[in-house]
Amino acid sequence: MKTLTAKLASAFTAAALLTGCSANVSINDDKNYDEQLTDTKHFTIDDPTDYSAIDINLKTGGITVKHTDDKTPSMDLECHVFADSEQTCQDISNHITALCRQKNGKMQISIVEKVSGSSVEDWIKENDEKCRVELAAVLNIPSAIDNISANVDTGNITFDSISGKMNAYVDIGNITCTGAAFTSDSYVECDTGNITAANCTYDALTMLKTDTGNIAFGPPAADSTGDAALTLNNGTIDIKNSSVYNITKGRPEDGSVTMKASKCTVTVSIRSGKINMGGDQEDTTDNSKE
Repeated sequence: MKTLTAKLASAFTAAALLTGCSANVSINDDKNYDEQLTDTKHFTIDDPTDYSAIDINLKTGGITVKHTDDKTPSMDLECHVFADSEQTCQDISNHITALCRQKNGKMQISIVEKVSGSSVEDWIKENDEKCRVELAAVLNIPSAIDNISANVDTGNITFDSISGKMNAYVDIGNITCTGAAFTSDSYVECDTGNITAANCTYDALTMLKTDTGNIAFGPPAADSTGDAALTLNNGTIDIKNSSVYNITKGRPEDGSVTMKASKCTVTVSIRSGKINMGGDQEDTTDNSKE
């Protein structure tokens, strides 16, 4: 177990809530505090171990995973801290760091309180800190790392133009896959929230599942050879650019349909709600923000 190497850059700003940060979810309360601090922390993973898989966990906030040409994995963590004094904001930020655990060739990354190693949320509650914290992590990994898992209790996950086996779970929030290539069996699930998949390649079985919420599914890339399974308990499934599909079984109005797009099979199942078959123009609206 070790703490990631960190290079920090901070900028203190005056009171007023940050704008454009709706993808981040607050830790603690929603009070409007007098001061705020924005810390951008850059972490690099220097261990020479040949990792093939990575696992990142965040209780509250947002995770974006990207492939990079760099050989060394890195992470940029934005910490927005709100409190009633500049010193409290800085003290809280100073306690936030990233921890990397090594197990069976896998990197396991968590955002923690730097002394105890416990989650930031738990540390804030245990110390009764009067503050609000918003976290957003951008994980940059070499393309050789092609087994990625991301988990958030409350918040959002984005897979941005990455390739490999991708598993994602959000309890409450959204998952967005843009330009992703699923080359091994993958599982993407929200308990309550939305899943958006656009411009993706499916070369293995990819399961997209939401209990309550919506799924927006763009057509598979033309060279896709795998299958995609869309399952929703309560909500709406939007099939974009539906003219590319040939329906082989079922009907959208019956809540179950199997379709082919070239060599890719897409099965869609909904228990309560509606399957919308969209027109020729794909809707590229970003649904990743709450």
